[in-house]
Amino acid sequence: MTQSRSAAAPRRRRTTSEQQILDATAALLHAGHRLPDIAVNDIIDAANVSRSTFYQHFTGKSDLAFRFAAPAMAAARTTSDSWWREPAWGTSQDMVDVVQTLMEQGREHRLAWLAVFDVADRDPETAAVIETLVRDYVGQMAVRITHQQRTGTMSSAINPALLGRLILVTTRAAILDQLAHGEPGDDAAFSQTLGRMLWLALHDAK
Repeated sequence: MTQSRSAAAPRRRRTTSEQQILDATAALLHAGHRLPDIAVNDIIDAANVSRSTFYQHFTGKSDLAFRFAAPAMAAARTTSDSWWREPAWGTSQDMVDVVQTLMEQGREHRLAWLAVFDVADRDPETAAVIETLVRDYVGQMAVRITHQQRTGTMSSAINPALLGRLILVTTRAAILDQLAHGEPGDDAAFSQTLGRMLWLALHDAK
């Protein structure tokens, strides 16, 4: 037992320092700053850590943005998988429920999502990472759409990858726009509208 605690102690210290940096970043974002405009020195001052400690955990602000957004991204993927990995697609209300959950998660993690895409707007490497993630998920969507085509429930004239990308990019852009400019009180109507539109895009493609 003593050896196990000793081995775990350094990992605990690293985790604590990393969390201090993430918490400091969150505080600066809550104060109204945008991540691309926040200097690393401001982050390490707020976190009360050294510059070397920051770079021990993060290669830069792009890495910080993705690590900060990791819980949001994992939650969104799980929610999306509840539709795209199901053996049979549900009703239009099921799609609305998926969008509603994504919207609720978006509100919870609003600063994280905006931070990632703010950095991506200014950093080509960050944008390239996001594009890789998009292509990977579009590939999964295309497999599912192809399955629907083989069962005769979708037209074989539809390009699965293009439809998947259109759905993903449209959903992402719409949710980000609602997060940035929409009122939380309108989220239910937004989810109803977007969910119904997406369901029709899939079920009218015959």
